[in-house]
Amino acid sequence: MKGRGLAVAQGVFYVATGLWPLVHLPSFEAVSGPKREKWLVKTMGVLIAAVGGSLLLSRRPNASLGFLSASALALCDLVYVGKRRIAPTYLLDAAVEGVVAAGWIAVAVEARKGRGDGLASFIEWCTSGARRHSGETMNATSPVQGNEKKSDLSSPTLDEAWFDEAPQSQRRSSTPPPVKVGEFLGDELADSWLR
Repeated sequence: MKGRGLAVAQGVFYVATGLWPLVHLPSFEAVSGPKREKWLVKTMGVLIAAVGGSLLLSRRPNASLGFLSASALALCDLVYVGKRRIAPTYLLDAAVEGVVAAGWIAVAVEARKGRGDGLASFIEWCTSGARRHSGETMNATSPVQGNEKKSDLSSPTLDEAWFDEAPQSQRRSSTPPPVKVGEFLGDELADSWLR
């Protein structure tokens, strides 16, 4: 599965499961068990739906958001089922989240196949969006090749290079375009909303 398809599947799942307790809390509790703090369930639902919406609305798959949110939710499910704070049915969600996180890893591995820099490039891939948005320029040494490479705002992030279907000659220009609000948010639609 390509990154865009995985982002859409995860986004739809997150929007549906996030809005469920807002739309009909009794049926949500029938499946997931009774809840003491109804406001907390609804707050988490809104946050999960927001992450899903971001995954659905982004022009390019936000791999770091997809991978890290799935991993965090799976970890929470496992820890709190183990502590008996939430129902064992959350183990089903942990399994789904694990499959999604593994899917993001598979997308990264497939995109990097034959490049020989494995885990180091996956970690860089997960963090590239944050560095681009913060304006940080970073020197990174590849542990396999041992050569230095410079990452700055004018070079494409790994997300852009891996998921952009355009030919290399069309992916970037010699001068970067002006930064818009939507680029910071990762979505041109956001730029039009904030004008």
